[in-house]
Amino acid sequence: MPRLKLTDRFVRNVPPPSDGRGEYLDSVVPQLMLRVTPTGHKSFALLARFPGHRNPTRRLLGAYYDGDQVVLDQPDAGILDRDGAALSLAEAREKARIWLGMIARGRDPGAEKRAAQVHAKAKEAEAQLQAATTFERVAALWIKRKAAGLKHELEIESCIEREFTARWKGRPLADISREEMRLAVRAIEERGAGWQAYTALGYLRQMLGWASECGEFGEFVSPLRDVKPGSWIDFKKQARDRVLTHDELRRVWQAAVQEGYPFGDAVRLLALTGQRLREIADLSWDEIDLDGEALITIPKERMKGKAAHEVPLAPQALALLCGLPRFSSKYVFSLKGGVRTVGGFDRPKARLDAASGVTEWRLHDLRRTARSGFSALSGFEDHVREAVLDHRRNGIARTYDLHKYRDEKRALLTAWEERLLAIVEPAAGNAEAAA
Repeated sequence: MPRLKLTDRFVRNVPPPSDGRGEYLDSVVPQLMLRVTPTGHKSFALLARFPGHRNPTRRLLGAYYDGDQVVLDQPDAGILDRDGAALSLAEAREKARIWLGMIARGRDPGAEKRAAQVHAKAKEAEAQLQAATTFERVAALWIKRKAAGLKHELEIESCIEREFTARWKGRPLADISREEMRLAVRAIEERGAGWQAYTALGYLRQMLGWASECGEFGEFVSPLRDVKPGSWIDFKKQARDRVLTHDELRRVWQAAVQEGYPFGDAVRLLALTGQRLREIADLSWDEIDLDGEALITIPKERMKGKAAHEVPLAPQALALLCGLPRFSSKYVFSLKGGVRTVGGFDRPKARLDAASGVTEWRLHDLRRTARSGFSALSGFEDHVREAVLDHRRNGIARTYDLHKYRDEKRALLTAWEERLLAIVEPAAGNAEAAA
C-alpha cells in the first residue's frame, strides 16, 4: 500500500484504479487513508487498531469534498462531528488526529458516537413522552374515554379542571409528587369543602389508576394506588336531613325567578319535579314531549338506576318548559345556544343564596323537600311517591311490576305543584293550602 504526502492536487486528480480499490496512506498523518473506487468515488478512512479489536480496521471518516472552494473558506464548527459529511484533506487530517487521540486513551470514537446517538434518541423520546403525558392531556383523555356519557361527566370535568389542571398545567404526570397531590386535596378540605375534597380525590385516583394500567404513558405508576381517602381527609359522609321550610322555599323560588334562564329556571323545575340535578340540567329537547303526552323521558344512560324514567309534566312544569327559549341545537338549559348543557352550579347557587338569604342548603335538598312534601299529600300510595323520584322497589315487585304509574305520578305531581305554588306564591285564596 503506497504511502505519500497527500496533497489537494493529488487527491483531486488521482485516477480511479482499473481493478479493485485504490488506497493511499498519508505520510503527514500516517494512519489517514485516501480510498478510491473504480467509479472514481473518493473517501477518507482511518486505519487503526480500535479498542476491543485485535487487528487494524478501516473506518470511514467522510467522503472527499471536491466542491466550491468558497464553501471550504466558510468555517463549519460541526463538520468533524457530522456523520457522513464530506471533508477536505485538511479537515480529514484534523478528524484523524482527533480520533487517534481518543484511541490512544482507550476510547472508541464510533462507539461513543453511537452511544451519544442512543442517548440523544432516548432524551428525545423522554421529551416526547413528557409532552404526551402532561396532566391536562392525560386528564382530557381519561374524561373522553372513561367519563364521557356518565351522569356526572360535566361535574367530573369541572372538578378536575378547577382543582388539579389549574395547578399542574404543562407538567408531566410523573413529575407531580404524591405530596403535591395530598396538599392539593387538603386545600379543598381547608376551605370547608370536605365532601368536594373526598370526591375530587376519588376522581384523581381513578384517573391516575387508569393512566397506570392503560400502558400509553411509559412506566408511570400511580402514586395514589395505596391511598385511602380517610388517611388524607378528616371527613365522613353523613346522611343529610335538610328540608327547606316554607319560608325558605318561597325565598329560594323567588330568587330563582329573578335569576331566570338557564339556572333559575332549572332550579324551579327541580323543585316542581323532585328530580336529581343533572337529570334536569342535562335535559335535551328530544327527551321532552310537550304536545302529546306532556312527558319527560330520561334515558337509562342518564339515570342512576340505569333504567329509563318517565316524569309526567303537571301544568306548571309544562308551562315553564314551554316558555323556555328554543335553540336549533340539542339542550334545554344552555349558555352555549343549546350546543352544550350548563356546567357547574356553584356560582348561580351562590347568587341564589345572596338573593334569598337562605344558607346551608344544597340543590339536592330540593329533592328531599319535594319528597317530604309528597308525604304530606293524602290519597297517594307510597310506592307512587317513590316512583316519581325513580326509587325503584326491590325483590319480586321490581321484577314483575313493570307498570309505569304514569297517571298516578301525574296526579301526585299536580297536587304537589298546587301545594308548592301556594307556598312560594301565596295569595288570599290559597292561604289555607300553604298552612
